[in-house]
Amino acid sequence: MASEWSTNKRLKKDQEKLLFGLKVELSSNLEYISDRKVEIYEFAIRINQLVKENGQNPSFFIVPFKEKPFAARIPGFPGLGKSALNRAMFEAAIYSNLFPDLNIELIKQLSVSYSIQHNFLDSRAKIERKLEYIDSETTYREVMDIMYEYLDEFYKTHERLESEYQKTIELIENSLN
Repeated sequence: MASEWSTNKRLKKDQEKLLFGLKVELSSNLEYISDRKVEIYEFAIRINQLVKENGQNPSFFIVPFKEKPFAARIPGFPGLGKSALNRAMFEAAIYSNLFPDLNIELIKQLSVSYSIQHNFLDSRAKIERKLEYIDSETTYREVMDIMYEYLDEFYKTHERLESEYQKTIELIENSLN
């Protein structure tokens, strides 16, 4: 009986540590993507202005992109950001065998958040591969298409990821209380 009590007490303590770690990890990811949102929004405005200013000139879109440095052709490009968001605590949770004792709603929400995070990073990697293949034959129009795809993917996935992170953090906080 004392052994079972001790085991349950240790399990509860381990679950609290795990939940706290997940909360810190998700909060860090949420802060990062929220900060990126402002940069990306400002970049979207600059891209639209650039197209409006040069859109009447047909040669603007067929000029090979490599004629000028990337920064000169796409002013203010904030880059693609981190190639990975934190997920070490989630991986630890999977392998720690502590999930079965957690609230089922929390487990589902964790899975949703980390699945969307995976999709977000996968989209980023696809755009990165496209940017890597820019060569002397690539036109400005093709690069602009990549930039619009990047912005579209970022906003579609970003809003959902931000929302799911917030829901997950709230569930974790409720579980810790």
